[in-house]
Amino acid sequence: MNPAHVKLCAQLLKGSDVDVCTVVGFPLGATPAAVKAYETQQAIRDGATEIDMVINVGALKSQDYKALFEDIGSVVRTAHAGNALVKVIIEAALLNDEEKVI
Repeated sequence: MNPAHVKLCAQLLKGSDVDVCTVVGFPLGATPAAVKAYETQQAIRDGATEIDMVINVGALKSQDYKALFEDIGSVVRTAHAGNALVKVIIEAALLNDEEKVI
């Protein structure tokens, strides 16, 4: 769901078995890692229990693996500190087979 709606959804779903999930870095994944971490923190504060993040496809395409791992790591560390799950969106349609494996 759109991050702007997390707080409302969390309020409406309070007491149910339904988890609140939102995206960070959507749709292109080009948001800086620190901003994605902040988005994650805010989403958890608003009631999200799962974060779906879009990787920095540009970092992968340019083989900047250090930036890519920091990108993913910043969201995972922040989410786990808030007891939230993370799903990493790799935008498979934009990647060749080698990049998917990496």
